[in-house]
Amino acid sequence: MDDEQRLGEPFAIPDLWRDPFTVNSPWSAFAYPATTDLDSSQWPLKADILSESQLNVSTLPSLKIPVLRFPNLEDFSFEPLEDVGSLQSSSASLSDVTPERNDTVEGDIWTTSEVWPAEKERRRVRCWEDFFEEDLTPPQISYVIESGPETFDALLSSISTSCTKDSQQPPVRVLRRDAVLAGLLQLSLGNESVLYRYDSQTQSIQARFDHMRPSGYSMEVFSSLESNLIEHANRLRLVRSFIENILASRKPSRSLVSIAGCVRAILTALDVALNQVAQSVNTLLQLQALLQGPFRVLAFLQGLIKSIPTAASEEQVLSLLYKSVMTFEGWHWMRLMVFGMLSKVARPWLESVGDWLGLSLEPGRPNRVTRVAFIQAVEDVDNQSKQDQSDILFQMDEGGIPEYMDVEDATRIFETGRSLQMLQRHKPRHPLVLASVATQKHSVPLDLRPSWDHIERIRLQAEKHRANLLDAIREFDSCSGDAYEKPNLEEEEIQHDSTANSQQRAQASMFSLNAQIERPLPELITDGDDNFLRAITASLSAGEQSPDETSSSYPPLSLVPSLCFNPIIDAQAGLINQSCLQMLFKDFKLRSHLSLQYRYSLLGDGVFSSRLSHALFDPDLPSAERRKGNPRLGISGLKLGFRETWPPASSELRLALIGILSDSYHAASSTSAHAELPGGLSFAIRPLSEEELQKCMDPNSIFALDFLRLQYKPPAPLDALITQSALDKYDSIFRLLILMTRLLHAVKGISRENGSKNATGDRGSVAQRFSIEAFHFVSSVSSYFFEAIHESWFAFERRVDELEKRTQRYELGEHDGIDGFREMHEGMLNNMMLALFLRRRHESVMALLQEVFALVLDFSRGIRMKGTSDFEELRGLYRKWSKKVKVFVSVCRGLSERKGSKDGPRVGEPPQGNIERLLLKLDIGGYYTRRINS
Repeated sequence: MDDEQRLGEPFAIPDLWRDPFTVNSPWSAFAYPATTDLDSSQWPLKADILSESQLNVSTLPSLKIPVLRFPNLEDFSFEPLEDVGSLQSSSASLSDVTPERNDTVEGDIWTTSEVWPAEKERRRVRCWEDFFEEDLTPPQISYVIESGPETFDALLSSISTSCTKDSQQPPVRVLRRDAVLAGLLQLSLGNESVLYRYDSQTQSIQARFDHMRPSGYSMEVFSSLESNLIEHANRLRLVRSFIENILASRKPSRSLVSIAGCVRAILTALDVALNQVAQSVNTLLQLQALLQGPFRVLAFLQGLIKSIPTAASEEQVLSLLYKSVMTFEGWHWMRLMVFGMLSKVARPWLESVGDWLGLSLEPGRPNRVTRVAFIQAVEDVDNQSKQDQSDILFQMDEGGIPEYMDVEDATRIFETGRSLQMLQRHKPRHPLVLASVATQKHSVPLDLRPSWDHIERIRLQAEKHRANLLDAIREFDSCSGDAYEKPNLEEEEIQHDSTANSQQRAQASMFSLNAQIERPLPELITDGDDNFLRAITASLSAGEQSPDETSSSYPPLSLVPSLCFNPIIDAQAGLINQSCLQMLFKDFKLRSHLSLQYRYSLLGDGVFSSRLSHALFDPDLPSAERRKGNPRLGISGLKLGFRETWPPASSELRLALIGILSDSYHAASSTSAHAELPGGLSFAIRPLSEEELQKCMDPNSIFALDFLRLQYKPPAPLDALITQSALDKYDSIFRLLILMTRLLHAVKGISRENGSKNATGDRGSVAQRFSIEAFHFVSSVSSYFFEAIHESWFAFERRVDELEKRTQRYELGEHDGIDGFREMHEGMLNNMMLALFLRRRHESVMALLQEVFALVLDFSRGIRMKGTSDFEELRGLYRKWSKKVKVFVSVCRGLSERKGSKDGPRVGEPPQGNIERLLLKLDIGGYYTRRINS
């Protein structure tokens, strides 16, 4: 009846799927009931309950294979081949079997022979040749493999019997194909079955029977697939043991737990996928194609597990996983899964980075961070009693930075977080510190996904996040800090209000709780998990594939971290930099503190420089030295160069320098005369080594004033900009400028002393020449030093002015923060140090210059004490002076001609323009050049 219903289908091929082994077929003796249509209740679980006798195929009868007769090549001609009798009879027998049909209806057009074809015609297999030849005889089966598995098994049995008669090999056991497929499927899941078991001694899967094969397959074909499946099952057991060990450990790291969770999800997806397609697998070829994806996935997991040590840190695990991900750059079907795995494993690490940047603030709760990824908290040795989290000091551990993040990006994250800590310490109600519901709505977390759509979505979310927070910051800046209150702060205010009674606290707490209950729940984000599950499914279903041609539509894996992180980090860094610099400029008077360094450390204040020079070197001022019968009244000085006792006592130094700093500072500002100087600015004694202290003991030495320094400590927020390194550079420049002030005072005294002696002859000529050259040299070098300082400082001030204007317009970027300002300040000081030969690589040049300065002081002291009476000593001193000056000019000329690149001097060398300016001042007429050449 089923055949009758299909007669109206014009494209149906009758009997296409019917068993070719009919009752009258000569091969019917070898046929056995093969189970092809299996339901879930019969297979693959049926293989586990089958007995050994049920697995074997019934004994195959002997098969007489006809001998192949080859024609004689001499008289061979292309003629039609003879029909094989057995095959014809088989074909005839097939056509003779026709079902009975009741054709009792007469006159019905639907029962005519034209519409109801003969049974023989209906059972014929249609082909294109039938349309051209009506009496075409269909081709007969000419290959053994097409005759069915029974014929193939009989052939292999006869061959193996003839080959194993002389050998002692055991016979091959032929098993039912459905049972073998069920056992192989269980093996692909890593489970034991009636065919395979786990050997605890060898820790490997082994077959229960030797020399077995399924019906219809050779031993070689089955063994190759069986060995791959056994290796696959061993990998599965290794991966499962890794999961058990991680979950059973006492203190596993977050990354290892995440990897274990991802691996468990992959194994679960593998079990589900194989069980879903188990009923559709009928051949070993289908099974092999089905397991191509799982083979690669398990191989990747095995390599990853072996590469990860048990005690690895979180950063090491992420770096190893990232290196594994990079190996799948061109394999889209595989890299989606491994990158999704990296994203899930890195999520705890990214959340800690987001906490450090203030991206995951809860409304009404300040940011609390104690341990952040590669940023570690350190103890403050200056203040061990600090209890507030905002006072904890942090430092960056470069060894803890994962492979997928650059050191520059990690440094930017570290500096941005430190700026946020500063903002939290001094402005606890700032919108960046204390988020509200409105600002939290557009917050975006850090995430890793290799998709252009996700990257574009991150960029748009970062822009919304920045715009929303910028509006809140402008609202905060427009009102005072006390008047600005964000919503949902009642609970925090109640906790800090010691005067509120218990009833008010309970009422406010109830209001806050009700507000939190009525707040809508956040959206449950499952997109990342869904993408990961889809990537696992795609990886498991992928077969033998080559590098994906569509991989160009995805970003390179090496750029994915920066493309995903930078939009968020840049937006948050720009907002934090804007708020911090505006706080420093407006609330903590950053410009006045910087101006203080220029006025005093760099001798930019004329009043201070003049008064300090007189207090140290003026011989006309009363001495501050304590003497019997000589009271110290009024203004006094140290009179360096005109005394034999040195160094001065602390009381003498205090008396000579008292009022110099305060008078000059209050004269230029509108503050009270009794107000303290910013940063505790004052004169102090520099800590010196024993060798340096011995040099200071000589009043005629150029190191006599090395003990004197300016002491300044910037306030708490400004110490992030004016660092201790910058203060040390200010101190080195101040020491050199004090020496230059002393030399200028000395050469002016030489001119006065030499003019008053009125020496004549050779003595007068040498003294006059020495005096003129010393004055020219010292004044030229001093002018060059001060011009270099002023030029660098004014360029720095112009940049600070521009930065402050951009701060007022809310136009600061991610590179204009605390770190950028500090680098700009340090760069300005480095340029000064280069121009003044104070860098370490210029120690030889400075030592030569100090020798020249020492000769100037010796000449000044000789002229003052002896005049020109000792002509030989004077002439020897002048010759030594001339030689040192010529060497110094030669060194400066060599520095001006040295080039390290096409754009300028080498790194660490003074700018060519500065050195050429110094040479122009020293040797404008070519005086020293002619003496060098001669």
